[in-house]
Amino acid sequence: MQESYRKKHLKPAAAIAAALVIIIGALVALTVVHNNKPYATVSVESDECLEITLNRDSRPLSIQGADNAGKRLAQRIEKGADLSEAIDNILDGMRESGSLSEGSNTVLITADAPENAEALLGDSFEAARNSFTDSRYSGAILTTVASDDKEILRMSRRYHISVGKAEMIADILQKDKTYSTQMLSRLSVNDLNLFSMFRRIRYDNIEIFGTSRGCIAPEEAIGYVSAQAGFTDASATATLGVDRYGLLPLRQHHGKDHAGGRRPDGVRRGYRLSEYGDL
Repeated sequence: MQESYRKKHLKPAAAIAAALVIIIGALVALTVVHNNKPYATVSVESDECLEITLNRDSRPLSIQGADNAGKRLAQRIEKGADLSEAIDNILDGMRESGSLSEGSNTVLITADAPENAEALLGDSFEAARNSFTDSRYSGAILTTVASDDKEILRMSRRYHISVGKAEMIADILQKDKTYSTQMLSRLSVNDLNLFSMFRRIRYDNIEIFGTSRGCIAPEEAIGYVSAQAGFTDASATATLGVDRYGLLPLRQHHGKDHAGGRRPDGVRRGYRLSEYGDL
């Protein structure tokens, strides 16, 4: 009698328990998949470009380099517990490597997500701004949502640059075709932004917060001009009057420097010396 009762009641109970174990296991598996499934990316770029892969809850899954310099730097960076910590760790790494400094202070942040990319970009910007607030110098932060334009994506693949940097170059080339895509792709984000400032180019799809800088010592500027233009340090000093200024390339011009003086014969490329804060 008791054995019959047990068979009658315990078998369904065991089946229910087994079903609960299966359900709980499935829920745990779904949670693990949800937490570890890539959903969005945020790239942070100066001289190096690093990419944060996030899950749907904006938790960092990994930090990887998008170029050779970025891959070397990524090996030394912890992904952090959240997006803000990941971005702060990246910017600290860039400061340590020297790619981010008082004289080269620009970062480009690009967000790519199936939904709410603008919100993700806003969170990324706040994290970068807080990181600069805690540092000893201010930064210029450029932000954009990754484009799905075929030409921009093709440029990104062809020149091995980020989609955000390709967007910068595309905006510049729409308004100024003086230089080639190949030449611009070789410039850092900081130099690209200085280039656009000098040309007075406004980006269509990129927001800018802060001012880029590019400070170099006078003797470095003289040496750079000499090597590029092919004349001596003395004539560079006399022609350009370097004194606590940065250096930007000019369009080709004919026989005169920016101050109206004569340049050595045969020099076709000029350089404008300017305090970047006044541009």
